[in-house]
Amino acid sequence: MMKIQNILLLVLIPVCVISAVLLLRWNGTVSPDEIANVKPIKGTFPENNKNNLPSDSFSASSESKNFDAARTNNPDEGNDPTLDYDKISENLREKSVENALEDMMKSVSKNTDNTVDGKNNAKGSNLKDGNKTGGAGSSQSNSNENDDIAFGKGKNKDKSDKARRKDTDNENQQIQAQVKSLLNEAKQALDQGDYNKASELLQKSLELDPNSRDVLRSMANLYKKTGDYQGEVDVYKRWMSNNPNDPTPHYFLADTYRRQGNYDLAYRELQQFTQMNGEKPSTYAMASGIYRQMGMKEEEGQALTSWVNTDPNSPDARLALADYYRRSNDYNSAINQYQTAIQLAPGNVSSYVALGSLYSRMGMFSEAEAQYQQVLQLQPNNTTAQLLLAQTYHRQGDVNSALQMYQYIAQNSKDPSQVRQAQHAINRIERQMNINPPVKQK
Repeated sequence: MMKIQNILLLVLIPVCVISAVLLLRWNGTVSPDEIANVKPIKGTFPENNKNNLPSDSFSASSESKNFDAARTNNPDEGNDPTLDYDKISENLREKSVENALEDMMKSVSKNTDNTVDGKNNAKGSNLKDGNKTGGAGSSQSNSNENDDIAFGKGKNKDKSDKARRKDTDNENQQIQAQVKSLLNEAKQALDQGDYNKASELLQKSLELDPNSRDVLRSMANLYKKTGDYQGEVDVYKRWMSNNPNDPTPHYFLADTYRRQGNYDLAYRELQQFTQMNGEKPSTYAMASGIYRQMGMKEEEGQALTSWVNTDPNSPDARLALADYYRRSNDYNSAINQYQTAIQLAPGNVSSYVALGSLYSRMGMFSEAEAQYQQVLQLQPNNTTAQLLLAQTYHRQGDVNSALQMYQYIAQNSKDPSQVRQAQHAINRIERQMNINPPVKQK
């Protein structure tokens, strides 16, 4: 019976050691919870490609801006963005999603580091347990000299495996350092518009580390900048093949199909992303943006509601849902969400601006004025609030207060575009006053 136990131990110990080595080498696999940074690298387009290339942004900001610029034919309104309440709320929605994703990335990065540390500790514990098991077996077979020799060989093999593992770790660190250096050079080349050089550097990086998410993301971004949609799709499919548990490439591929107008494939990939990423705030935040861009209003509303339900204390989720209600003409629900966002983050002036803009849209100018005044209490030099407050004065018929506020902005703002906006409004008011001069009292 004793010999059978010893034979089993001789078989199990090498198996445990080999398993530990394989686990240690596995640490390059991407965690399924990790989400890629959605902000691509901005570069300079060649002159002959500028008119044919897609937007750099993965968000809807550039598309919504083009839409907003073309949606009005009134020259006064077109030159005065303070009149466009929809644009204010839409931009805030986009910023809310970006903030949520940025916070999520920080959390994912921290959790990933903790996971790696936990794995390393577990592996160390397994090795220690193996040594203890060997010791116990030895104590049970002190009468058998061959068993002692066998266990001595097992310990030596364990030391040898540790040495090889250390060498492997050092080699991996050197490779990652090379990849990081090449990637930084590639990013610089992208910024300078040298796409051939960027491509060469990224290819070298992938030869060293075919699973690098950062390199794959930069390669896809390179194809996006040059308008090579198929190349972009191929990179994301390669990413999926190399990292089958990573939901990130499914999200980016959905966005790529969306930009191609292939909404069926975009929807399919987005569904795959949401299933793999799970019921997390980041899932609903990211999905809602693509649903918004594809005009899938019902799905967008469901995603935003789920975002709020999974993270009810998130001001960003509340602001995004408020914008959805605003676009649905459900103003009461929008007001409730804006007010909740203000309660959750009283120092966030954007919430006051958005709520004030909604009140102005509804013709509730006194309520709008109160929101803008609140912004100026928090940030006295907030020119956006000053412009909106001046407009609110004007709409309430207080032309003198409006004119004084615009003049103050024109004289004190350091932003040339805001100075032009204020001067434009001054000229408009003065034209109106010349056409309809005030009636003097007898």
